[in-house]
Amino acid sequence: FSHSHMSRDAHLWLIETKTNDNTLIKLESHPQPAILDFGITLAHIQQKLIQRIFIHNQSDRDLFLCIDRPTNDNPIFDVTNENIQLGSSDTYQFDILLKSPTTIGFTNENWNLLIDKNYTITNAIQLQTQTVEIDVELSSDKMDFGLIPCNNHQIEKSIFFKNVLPCSVRVKAQIQSTETNHYQSNLIILNNELEIPAESTIPFNIVLESSENIEEDIDIDICLAINTATNFKLFKVLGYIRQTHLMLLYQGRIIMDNNQSNRLLIPDFYKNEKRRISIELQNTGQIEYTLRLHSPTLKLITNDIHMPINEKKTIDIEIQMNNNQHQEFILNIDFINNKRQCQLIFVCETSFADITYSIRNG
Repeated sequence: FSHSHMSRDAHLWLIETKTNDNTLIKLESHPQPAILDFGITLAHIQQKLIQRIFIHNQSDRDLFLCIDRPTNDNPIFDVTNENIQLGSSDTYQFDILLKSPTTIGFTNENWNLLIDKNYTITNAIQLQTQTVEIDVELSSDKMDFGLIPCNNHQIEKSIFFKNVLPCSVRVKAQIQSTETNHYQSNLIILNNELEIPAESTIPFNIVLESSENIEEDIDIDICLAINTATNFKLFKVLGYIRQTHLMLLYQGRIIMDNNQSNRLLIPDFYKNEKRRISIELQNTGQIEYTLRLHSPTLKLITNDIHMPINEKKTIDIEIQMNNNQHQEFILNIDFINNKRQCQLIFVCETSFADITYSIRNG
C-alpha cells in the first residue's frame, strides 16, 4: 500500500485478517490512516476544492460503509454521511469538499469509518490543509522617477515583488485613473499580469515617457490585485517633468535663449583665416542635462558637456575659412537621452583691409 496516495486523491483498502490463533476475523484498513492532503489554501478566497478518497473492498463479503466525523460548528471539510453498500472487490468514491477557510495555519481532522453500523475503524481517514494569508512584499511603497526632462527617451524603473508564501500567487497590476490625473506624459506597465513562484522575488517594471513640452508633477497609484480583485495593494509612481533650458552667448551677447535654432553673423574674417572662437553655454532651467556637440565642418575641442543647473560652460570652436567671401558652418547640439536638438549656424564673411594714407611734404 505504499502508493495509496495518488496525485491528491487517496486510496484506502479494506481487508480481513485472522488473529494469531486463527479463531477471529478482523477487518482492517490500509494505509492507516489514509491521508487526504489539500495542500496549501489561501484564506478569504471564495473557493470550493474537491478531492476524492477511493475505498476498495478487498474482503469476501459486502459491506455497509459510513464516514463518521466529529461534530464541528464551522467545518471546512464536508462529505456525505450516508450508508453506502460496497460489494466485495468493488470500489466506492467519496468526494471530500474543502470550503473557503478563514483560519490561518495548519488544519487537520481525523474521521472514523463505520462498517455495518456496529464496527468502527478509528481515525481511518485524515484530512489536512495549510491555510496562508495572501501577501506579496514590495521592495518599496513608491517608484520615484525624480526629475525627468521633457521629450526624453523612455526611462524604465523597477521595484521587486517578493512572494513569501509556499505556493505561487498571481498579481495583476493596473494604473488607477481618476478625473484629476490626466497627464501628457505616459506610464506603461511592461507586464501587468505576473505569476510569482513560491518563495521567490521578481522585478516589476514601469516605463515613463515624458511629455514633449509640458511640465507636470506625476502622482499615480498602481493597484496590485493579488489572486483576487478583493485582495489588493497600492503603491505610488512619482515623477517631475521639467523643460530643458539652454542659453548660448558669444562675446557676452545672448545669441540663443532656449531656441531650437539661430544664426550668428561673424563678418570680420580674412580669406583662409583659421580662428578659434569661444561660445558660452548656460543651463537656465530646473533640471540638469548633458549635451553632445557635433559638426561636419567645425573643429570642436569638446564634444560632450554636462550641464548642472545654473552653471556656465565655455567651449572653443575652430573655424577654418577658405577663399570664399561667405561661408556657413553648422553646429549641432543634441541633448543626450533626449529627443531635443538645437542648431547654431555660424554665418562667416570675409572683409578686405581698407588702408588709407597720405603723404605730407616736409
